[in-house]
Amino acid sequence: MKIYTKNGDLGRSDLIGGFTTHKADHRFQTMGDLDELNAWLGMVKLGVDKDEAAFITQIQGDIVTMMAHVAALGGKQAGKHTFSGGLEAEMEKRIDKLSEHFTGNSFDFPGANETSAKAHVARTVCRRAERTLVVTGWDYPISHESLVYINRLSDYLYALAVSEVNKEKNNEE
Repeated sequence: MKIYTKNGDLGRSDLIGGFTTHKADHRFQTMGDLDELNAWLGMVKLGVDKDEAAFITQIQGDIVTMMAHVAALGGKQAGKHTFSGGLEAEMEKRIDKLSEHFTGNSFDFPGANETSAKAHVARTVCRRAERTLVVTGWDYPISHESLVYINRLSDYLYALAVSEVNKEKNNEE
């Protein structure tokens, strides 16, 4: 099977539902940001323990579902590709656990260690994806759950980044 179609050679591409539009469409920007976020989540996953890595894998599955939701917006199959979230409560539990030992201003400049730096990059990409979801929502009915999910995910990634630095500091003492 060939992975190239040549359909995008003129700056247009297909979305779910069989319609073609220009690649500057907000939906493509949003899907690209979500795809980049998913790649960075994969990088973060390499540096955390097995439990956290398994949770991040679940998040990655949700991001793919969210991308399908965005790709179907405005098409005949939009109702078939919805996003309802579901991990937000678990993210909040993990945020609370990760941030138990935060002190005062818990923001460190990214780069204190590799996993923390990657989590910070994932967090900033997540925030960008959130902004593009909002812009896409000006023209298409983005699910409220998508916005809640992506906002909570950036909080989780922040808590994970700071926790990784704190973990390293505690291991040095």
